[in-house]
Amino acid sequence: LTALVAATIAITQNDIKKVLAYSTVSQLGYMVMACGVGAFGAGVFHLMTHACFKALLFLGAGSVIVALHHQQDLSKMGGLWSRMRITAGCFLVGVLAIAGVPGLAGFFSKDEILFLTYSHGGILLWAIAAFTALLTAFYMTRLFCLAFLGKPRFTGKVQETSAVMWLPLVVLALLSVTSGWLGIPEVLGGNNMLHHYLEPVLVGVAHPDSHTLELILMSVTTGLMFLAMFIAYYLYRNGHGIITLALTAGIFNPLYKLSFHRYWLDELYASLFVKPSHRLSIFVHKIIDVKIIDGLINGIGQGLVAIATTTSNSMTGNVHRHALVFLLGLASAALLLFF
Repeated sequence: LTALVAATIAITQNDIKKVLAYSTVSQLGYMVMACGVGAFGAGVFHLMTHACFKALLFLGAGSVIVALHHQQDLSKMGGLWSRMRITAGCFLVGVLAIAGVPGLAGFFSKDEILFLTYSHGGILLWAIAAFTALLTAFYMTRLFCLAFLGKPRFTGKVQETSAVMWLPLVVLALLSVTSGWLGIPEVLGGNNMLHHYLEPVLVGVAHPDSHTLELILMSVTTGLMFLAMFIAYYLYRNGHGIITLALTAGIFNPLYKLSFHRYWLDELYASLFVKPSHRLSIFVHKIIDVKIIDGLINGIGQGLVAIATTTSNSMTGNVHRHALVFLLGLASAALLLFF
């Protein structure tokens, strides 16, 4: 559900960083799902590959934002491919990797999760995961089209950022291609080195031996991925004005609003957790902290001051008076001991 809900939110967001943020939430859902069916090695594998291409995408987004003078709205981008070729090329690698294009890092880790989910979690969980993979390919292609393709929708001069920003993108692009090679499955001629490396510390489910089933599932999800990417490219290659208008005015309007407003989860959290916690903190501060705790401490202090003031009045420096008090004290102690 985490993977699915976050993916359905990402498909309508216009802030480039929000798309990537909800994409991250969705991929975390994949990892947890892998652990849920006992495929801990697959979850760790996807954590590793995702670290590479998601870091690439976030830093690539940062490069775009800097080049556009801190603009994050996808509707005000477009046409950056010809102006920022290094950033665009590296970003495209990240998009293809997270979408699951064969040969790249995301393909191997996501395919392993999908196969083991089908084998040990059932067809329903696999269907949810496969549909989420389709959505991932769709919204990431949409993001790339809106940012880098079509006509420019911004004003001012835009050029490639400095090597300080694009050189890490090149390194992460290489890792987004090669990091998945550590887990090439046996059905594709590999031996899944990462899986064997983690075997001593991760006791998980056994990997099924049905290579035919694995190839079928791999083909289905790969076909869905390419279909989603083609649809997104066809719809958004020239911008998203017409598409957004059609969605907001047509029969998909309720679903579009639900996704665009993120299912009102922020408002729900504010009502259930943030506001009650805020009211509780005000009560704790005003009543418990200020009146009870501070009142008790201040009361003790004021009491001690009163005692000290009272007793200090008898300390006049008169030797005879001090001697009398001393003798009275001795007499009182003697009487106490006697009785």
